[in-house]
Amino acid sequence: MKNDQDSLVNISQDDMDYRSLDLYDLGEDIRNKECLNHYKKYEFPGGRYSELTKIASGGMKTIYRAFDNKTNRDVAFASLNKDLPPEYVSAFINEARLTASLQHPNIIRIHEIGFDEKDQPFFTMELKPGDSLQQILKQLKVNKPSYKSEYSLRDLITIFLKVCDAVSYSHSCDILHLDIKPENIQVGDFGEVLLCDWGLSRYVGEKESKEVLLDQEFLLNKTLHAEIKGTPGYMAPEQISKQTERGFATDIYSLGALLYTILTLERPSDGELENILEKTLNGEVLPPVKRCPDRDIPDSLNAVVIKAMKTDISERYVSVRELAADVQKHMEGYSTSAENAGLLKELALFYNRNKSLVLVSLVFILCLVTGVLLFVISLNSSIKRETELRHLAESSANEAQENLSMYFKEKELADLSLSHSPDGVVQDLERKYREYIHIDTKHHVDEIYSSLLRVTEANKSNPFLYQFKAMLHFVRQEFDLCYEELHKGVGVETHANHTYLDIALVKMGDFKSDGKPAPVDLVVNLIKDIDGHMILNLGRFLLYDADFRQNKQEHFQIAKAIMCSKSDSWGESEVTYDEKTASLSLNGPFRFYTISLPKAKTHVPVFGALNLKHMKINSTKNILARALTGYKLDSLDLRGMKFVFDAQKIYPETTKKIYLTRDLVHKDMVSYFEEHFEVEWE
Repeated sequence: MKNDQDSLVNISQDDMDYRSLDLYDLGEDIRNKECLNHYKKYEFPGGRYSELTKIASGGMKTIYRAFDNKTNRDVAFASLNKDLPPEYVSAFINEARLTASLQHPNIIRIHEIGFDEKDQPFFTMELKPGDSLQQILKQLKVNKPSYKSEYSLRDLITIFLKVCDAVSYSHSCDILHLDIKPENIQVGDFGEVLLCDWGLSRYVGEKESKEVLLDQEFLLNKTLHAEIKGTPGYMAPEQISKQTERGFATDIYSLGALLYTILTLERPSDGELENILEKTLNGEVLPPVKRCPDRDIPDSLNAVVIKAMKTDISERYVSVRELAADVQKHMEGYSTSAENAGLLKELALFYNRNKSLVLVSLVFILCLVTGVLLFVISLNSSIKRETELRHLAESSANEAQENLSMYFKEKELADLSLSHSPDGVVQDLERKYREYIHIDTKHHVDEIYSSLLRVTEANKSNPFLYQFKAMLHFVRQEFDLCYEELHKGVGVETHANHTYLDIALVKMGDFKSDGKPAPVDLVVNLIKDIDGHMILNLGRFLLYDADFRQNKQEHFQIAKAIMCSKSDSWGESEVTYDEKTASLSLNGPFRFYTISLPKAKTHVPVFGALNLKHMKINSTKNILARALTGYKLDSLDLRGMKFVFDAQKIYPETTKKIYLTRDLVHKDMVSYFEEHFEVEWE
């Protein structure tokens, strides 16, 4: 019931004060009346919509650009295609009603639903000037400058997120779109994004009608009747196989396919219809980064696409909101849940998000650390200076005391040499020389030589002192000094080995030692002239040369000369060395491969300083068990050599792997080799 104050009160025209008409615009009143008449004129569809221009055509409807005379604006006018069965009318109206029920800024708005004067259904929608996303991506693919400057990847991702908002809203209303693709997304000139064409949409759980649609627009650019509903390439597997009920995950798959096209500017799958459908069912879609490796596709978005387009529904995103959140994380510089980023990736993303803060923090920390370091350095410098001054007197006193002690020690040694025969001191030094020659050889020999120089030559008739000094000079490659020492003693010519050495030294002519390794050619000729004698001293010579000479190839030439000096014939011997592979090949009548130093209780491998990994031997001589002592090889090739006796066994520590010829190995030795080595038989 209305209240009394709501009732109308009649006012007589006689009672009106017409002076109040001055407050009204009579011209405006006239215009309002004309507008009202115009509105009534176009109250019915006939004549209301004019200037129809065809925009697009699909399997069920055709879209026109039209002018709405009633509302004075351009609209999109959708009409049902002619000659379609009557059941399509309900499908057409259902699409319009379902779309009209969705009120979202990123979903196309329906203005009117009705029938024209020919009783044909139609509906009108808002019309935004602009391009479809498909047109935009097509222009970007051909590198059209105006589109490249307007649509960066970030702009395209923003469009994608608006589409996600629209789909997320429709899902909240339990409505599935089921045909999400670039062609159905309208992008306005002022940033508007509209998800269009809800003709295939269904409520969640709603069964499909008998009229199902297959979008073959990759051939015809329109929707056709067939056995499948959707667009090949953008359809989820369950839309093809029908074995799984369509749900929210179906649209999530299509959104992943849409993002795939945005990143690659290509459809997820190309080719014949059956091939595309088979790839979709089998999950054989190439990831974006592999499809277009030349494009700078972020790994995080690549992972999002892969997860959204999983064949197994349970492995996709749970909701559109979760998918959009992952894309938004990428936009904001965070890692996505799809990529399982490690610590380094997280740190890199943190730096990219907070470059200014990180740089300022680093500068502050650097300044702070620098200040603290300068203070500590200054403090330590003061303490150090004070400590140095305090210890200066102490060190001076200690140094004086040490010098005094050294003086008395050297005096004691000199007195011993002067008061007694030098034999005892020399023999002690000679014993240390022989027993420890293999330990830090160069330093050891040089120390022995320095000590020997302190011994006074009290007995010029004793040749032992000079012979020992001569051998030290020989090992130190001071051949001129060696020759001098040999001729200071008495009875030099009676020592056979030294006779060979004396003859060889004479052939060296005017050679003068200078504290450097002797020329390799000179050393090789000297070894030849010694003719296989002095083998123990040659072993010590090898040890010293390995420490003294830096050039491995030169040391190899000296080792080769020593090796060949004990063979039956220099001409029959062939020795090759590859420094890069640490490999040695020996072919000749060799008798030994190591030099035994009994006093030092050690064996000197002739080629030990080369740190060999691989050795190949082809010799006419038998190999004794001790012949290769001291080598640590990865492989030893003895193919072609005959093994008969136990004495020809090879020590297990010599090598890891051994190559042998089975027919040349005595049957009693086969088990030994197989037990101790990795054997490869020929």
